[in-house]
Amino acid sequence: MQLKEFADQYRLRVRRSRQDDTDTIIGKHGEVYDFDEDKLAVMIMPDPPRRGLWVRSRAKFLALGMTIVQNGDQEGAATFDPTNQEQALAAIQEIRAKRVQKLSPDRRANLRVAGQSTRLNVGHMAQNGV
Repeated sequence: MQLKEFADQYRLRVRRSRQDDTDTIIGKHGEVYDFDEDKLAVMIMPDPPRRGLWVRSRAKFLALGMTIVQNGDQEGAATFDPTNQEQALAAIQEIRAKRVQKLSPDRRANLRVAGQSTRLNVGHMAQNGV
């Protein structure tokens, strides 16, 4: 499973890194990225550094069967199988990734109606080019 498929499945946003043009899922405390063809990796690197976050994350990752590939004092990385739901949810939870919200068809229709009642009226600022 590739990173984009993983992001679609768990409703996450994929961003392209400016430094090396790779796709990543960025969270508050780290990121998820492609490791090889069938594995993804999660890197925990809080900014500013938080004492104990990596230690707790590492213990959780090891208990779930993830492989630690980088082990620092306050940051590290682990690989996981993206098809294993427990490992995937643990990685997403530990980096504190925000999920992309999907609008329900009812909510989308209500927003369209509300937008049509204001923006499309003659004399509205959007009509005047302001």
